[in-house]
Amino acid sequence: MFIGGYYMKKIYFKHKNLAVLMIALLVIGNIILVVNSFMNLNMTDAIINRDINNFYKYLVIVLAIMILKSIGGYIYGLLESKMVKAIGIDLRTDIAKKFTEYDYEEYYSKDSGMYVSWLTQDVDYILNNGVKPFYTMLNQIISVIASLIGATMVHWSFLIIFPVSLLITMIVPKYLSPRMQNASKDYSYSNGVFTSKIKNIMLGFGVFLSENCIDQMNIQINKSTRELEDTRYKCSKTYYSSNTIINTVAVFSQMIYIVATGILVVKGTITPGSVVGLMSLAALFFGNAQMAVSQKMLIDSALPVYEKVTSMKNTKTLESSTESKEIKELKTKIEIKDLHYSYPEGQEIFHGLDLTFDSGKKYAIVGKSGSGKTTLIKILGGNLKGYSGSVYYDDLELGNIDPRSLRNLVGFIDQNTYILNESIRYNITLGEDFSDEAVQNALERSLLLDFVLEQPGGIDYQIAENGKNLSGGQRQRVAIARALIRNKKVLLIDEGTSGLDIETQNAIENKILEDPELTVIMITHHLTEENQKNLDEVITIA
Repeated sequence: MFIGGYYMKKIYFKHKNLAVLMIALLVIGNIILVVNSFMNLNMTDAIINRDINNFYKYLVIVLAIMILKSIGGYIYGLLESKMVKAIGIDLRTDIAKKFTEYDYEEYYSKDSGMYVSWLTQDVDYILNNGVKPFYTMLNQIISVIASLIGATMVHWSFLIIFPVSLLITMIVPKYLSPRMQNASKDYSYSNGVFTSKIKNIMLGFGVFLSENCIDQMNIQINKSTRELEDTRYKCSKTYYSSNTIINTVAVFSQMIYIVATGILVVKGTITPGSVVGLMSLAALFFGNAQMAVSQKMLIDSALPVYEKVTSMKNTKTLESSTESKEIKELKTKIEIKDLHYSYPEGQEIFHGLDLTFDSGKKYAIVGKSGSGKTTLIKILGGNLKGYSGSVYYDDLELGNIDPRSLRNLVGFIDQNTYILNESIRYNITLGEDFSDEAVQNALERSLLLDFVLEQPGGIDYQIAENGKNLSGGQRQRVAIARALIRNKKVLLIDEGTSGLDIETQNAIENKILEDPELTVIMITHHLTEENQKNLDEVITIA
């Protein structure tokens, strides 16, 4: 019936009043067309019989019917647009809900361009090739039924002639539909690849420009575009070739009805004017049946895309596991026992690592590049799961802690923080409700207050895409404020102040390190004597 029968039932139930009204309008509209065919029949007989009065009467009725049909079509168009809008919102909401339930590893296992593609091109494809054609097909099916009833009222034999002719037309699409599904699946995949490639190229603009390779950027965009358009062309070619076959078969099948009509007129069984009415009814019957088959193929082509974006499953451990336990505070320590971890490529980074971080104490982790410092921080934050050994927060093993409660306790400050194209306030609060006092405190602790006061609009100053109108140090201070405002008691800092000048870096780090309530584990390459005074231990990762 539609891409994903279960999903369509959900949509109908959610928007049932709108759906019922649309179907009612479709039924009324097709009844009007059948009545119009009979008016044309009567008008033709009136012309043949030189009955000018009846001719004018039926002409007025036909004009009135057409006006009524136009008004109904306008109302239906508005309702269809409203339904498509509602389904589009539902689809994007469901898709977003699925991938935002991924954990850190699973989310970042795919390029973000893929998610963008799902929410844009794929949803548009489903709406244009699955949702809209469904209502078009529904209208055509109703039209087929109504015109068949009308033709039967002219002569009973058409109850057999029309369906037999149609049956011939219906056999062919059964063998063509798989071609369309495969073609659309290839096109959907190419769309996702194209979005990822273009995003990657665009983010590299500065590199291409600085190395005087901007022509290579154009070459890469052109290459990706050609690959996408080649796939689109193949998909369109498959669709049009399938339609051509269907249309050709339909022409031959309709010859049965034409021959039968001619015989009935010659025998005097039906009037000559009936030919006009039957032509109109046949056009409705065969034309709509043929288009319904084409729409069904189009709908089927959207099935692989629909299944791809709505069947996403979190293959990792579910966050809402019934065995998960909440953690509200770190009472004693974080303890690592016999930790082993290897990269997906097979390189082992930890082999039996043992460490202890006491609550309220401050630690710096140092070591050469590639020694696993960032990996260790990500494991402690619950973002990397594929380790063996044990990580304990007090007496709770990390894998058994509810991830949401862990994130409420543990803050992560990265050197490569992402800044949203929103106000400074939103970038700190992320839409959550914090008092002005809390915001002010976070700004002071991150040494961001003076900068904010200098900006037009203050805390509501609009930040450009990924913080383009901020310096690297200012972006990091926004990230620090983002973590501090939530009063997290454990801070994991991965070069979180590396973009700051030494004076500001020391000032912020000292504020954090001097807080007795915080447990701090920080990766740094610039360990100053002033910082070391506030540290309880410096841990070297070999």
